[in-house]
Amino acid sequence: MGIIHIQVLKLSYVYMTKLLTIIMIVWQLIAGTTERYKVDGITNPQQMVWVNPYTVVFAVDGNITKVNVFTKSTEYIGNIEPNVFVGVSNNKELQYCTIKHYLITSRDQFSTIFEIDGKELRFFETIRPIHWQGNIMIAQTALDFLEQHYYEIDTDNGDMKEIPHPPMLRNKAAYIEEDIPGDIYVNYNAREYFKFFFLHFD
Repeated sequence: MGIIHIQVLKLSYVYMTKLLTIIMIVWQLIAGTTERYKVDGITNPQQMVWVNPYTVVFAVDGNITKVNVFTKSTEYIGNIEPNVFVGVSNNKELQYCTIKHYLITSRDQFSTIFEIDGKELRFFETIRPIHWQGNIMIAQTALDFLEQHYYEIDTDNGDMKEIPHPPMLRNKAAYIEEDIPGDIYVNYNAREYFKFFFLHFD
């Protein structure tokens, strides 16, 4: 009975959060406002990941925080090591990749190893992830002084192909900006967000 009770509470929390988000959207839609606000407690994030159109996750000094861009609520998720990259699975769950780089002396060796769920993906190129959605990861040359190359990696099997440039990856309804001191601001237009939100509400 205890497990069932916890699951009911979890479901209730999820749907209450969505209901509150809808109420906030409707109110701002009626007002026709353009919203811009500072996200408290987030400065100089090392990573930013959109989980869905209304939820973004920030990694700051190893601390993972989830932010609802409408309700402005924040939730501490946990912490990660500096060499861990965060992505989003097809089930909208966070997924993690541990990055290891090595000095090599021949093309038969691997300079980069990604560890994902106990599986190792090995690459000759020295690369780092910049985006990871489902089983598709976008990576780029890890060293700034080298010529920059971009790659698409299938994390299910480790297949990698070079791409001319990284795709434009953004939330089409809202955008995040970081100012010079590193403070984070959320920007969106209520009516534009309304159009996009209800087509992607999950």
